[in-house]
Amino acid sequence: MQIQICDNGPGLPEKAKAHLFKPFQGKATGVRSGLGLTIVQELMRGHGGSAEYLEANRPGACFRLMLPKLTLDNAE
Repeated sequence: MQIQICDNGPGLPEKAKAHLFKPFQGKATGVRSGLGLTIVQELMRGHGGSAEYLEANRPGACFRLMLPKLTLDNAE
């Protein structure tokens, strides 16, 4: 399963993109803690998936969340 989340905000500064999924380093300003995307990525990995930032040719930021397909063999 794939979920793509995009907004139409100002986007991400290059400085923030370089360390986006690292704790306390992905923030562009000192306003936030810098843990949100790190937690998202760890949750996705814990379920066998992934989270990634997508470069968009438009204003805003886009992220892709991917989870493995659930089958009856691995359903609980």
